[in-house]
Formats: sequence, C-alpha cells, structure tokens
Amino acid sequence: MRIKECKFIEHVTPNMSCGTGYSEYDVFLITLDDGRTKKVSVDMWYVPKDKMKSTVREALDRQLRFDMGDHIDEIPVDNIDEVYEMMYGNI
Repeated sequence: MRIKECKFIEHVTPNMSCGTGYSEYDVFLITLDDGRTKKVSVDMWYVPKDKMKSTVREALDRQLRFDMGDHIDEIPVDNIDEVYEMMYGNI
C-alpha cells in the first residue's frame, strides 16, 4: 500500500500539564493510493532528527488500520521515504 498525500492539519499543544507527562503532536490527513483517507497523529516532541523517520513509520503502522468488516487489517506502508519527505522534508 502506498500513501499518495499527507496534508498537515494542525500542531497540537496542550495548554496545561496533566501530571502524567507532556507531549505535542502533528495531525495529518493521509490519503492512500486507493482513495481512502485517515487522520493520523505523529508525536515528534523531543525526537532526535535521526529517529524521526522511524517515529513516522511506527505512528503509521499503529494508526493506519481500516475496518474491513469483521476484522482489522493492518496496512504496511511501501513508500515511507516519500511519506517522511511529505510530512517533515522541510525540517
């Protein structure tokens, strides 16, 4: 499965601490090559640059699941390098 588009929606920053930790994340609308879409969030807060691509892969692997009727089908991403560039290539 390939991702053909990653549209940035927002950067979420909580306005207070909850005592269990603090995180900021980016929300994207992902469009698959078959036209399906899904919102995903990627937590890049304090992620070192050399770990960013693997963090994107883990977020996509965890969140890109679609209800296929009676089961959940996990969809592997074939073009992670392109997807990472679409999301964070300008950093």
